[in-house]
Parts: sequence; C-alpha cells; structure tokens
Amino acid sequence: MENVKESQEHQQEVVAMLMTGIQMLTVTLKTEVIAIVFLMIKKSPNIDGCQGQADCFRGKVTDIVDGDTLDISNVRIRLSLVNAPERGDDGYVEAKDFVESVCSIGTEAVVDEDDGQKEGSYDRLIGLVYCGDANMHDKISLNELLLQNGHAAVFEDFCSKSEFSLQNWVQSFGCK
Repeated sequence: MENVKESQEHQQEVVAMLMTGIQMLTVTLKTEVIAIVFLMIKKSPNIDGCQGQADCFRGKVTDIVDGDTLDISNVRIRLSLVNAPERGDDGYVEAKDFVESVCSIGTEAVVDEDDGQKEGSYDRLIGLVYCGDANMHDKISLNELLLQNGHAAVFEDFCSKSEFSLQNWVQSFGCK
C-alpha cells in the first residue's frame, strides 16, 4: 500500500514539474513572439527605405520646436546634419515656419535614426525625417528640404559621424 502511495506522490511531483516547465516555456515563447513582432514593426526595412540598424518608426508630428527640432509621436527629434538659426537669430522664424509648412502638426512622418549618432543630443533622437506622402514617396527628407530652401546650413561637425554624410544631398551642401 505504501508503494502505491509513494508511486502516486512521485507521479504528482513529476506532473507538477512538467506543468511548471510548460508554464515557463509558454511565458518564454510568448515573450519571444512579442519581441519578434515588436522588432518587425520597429525595425521593418519596409518603412520607407530606412537605413542602418538604429530606430526607424512612423508617427504623427506632435510639435514643432524650431527649425531643426520637432516631435514625432512625442519623441523629440533633432534633424541630422542640418543647423537652423536659433531663437533670436536672423532666419529663425522663417526656418520654423518652413518646418511647419512641410511637417504641420498631425502630418504623418517617418523617422530614420542616425546610426552614427545614437547617443542623441539633449535627450533628442538624431535622424532624418520624412513628412507627408509626397516627400515619403520621393525620399526627400525635411533635412534636405531645409538646405535646398536656404533655411539651414550643413552641421559640418557631424559629417565624420553621421551615417547619412555620404548621401548626395548633404555632400552637395558641403559635408565632406
């Protein structure tokens, strides 16, 4: 009788260990599936041709800070390789107004973080921003448009760091 009781207790222990193992495996698999889905969404190479390994995401413009800084889905973005006039400097209002005309609040935007500057600047992500359907389709960044329209200059201090520094649009404005 004791052998039967010991055998039943042993079976119950084995079943409990198996159930614990299955629960742990289920949690691990769920975590891995969530991580994979997140990476597919966050790092998708299909998001309008983003480059490199850094963050790439789609969102809506939520604030225009100045001529080279804006918020996309409440993430503060400093535009890579461009330097617009600061508050109080000549051209500040025009640069900020230009950004607002291209990337008005509520506009759909894509952000491609600069792999060479992932450490950011003053809690800002540094990257290229594409606003609106036409610019996203034609792959013309806000960064490039600011230079083309005379509202910013190339921020040459970062030409040696930025993953984007070899692109034609920034090379033509002096990034060497």
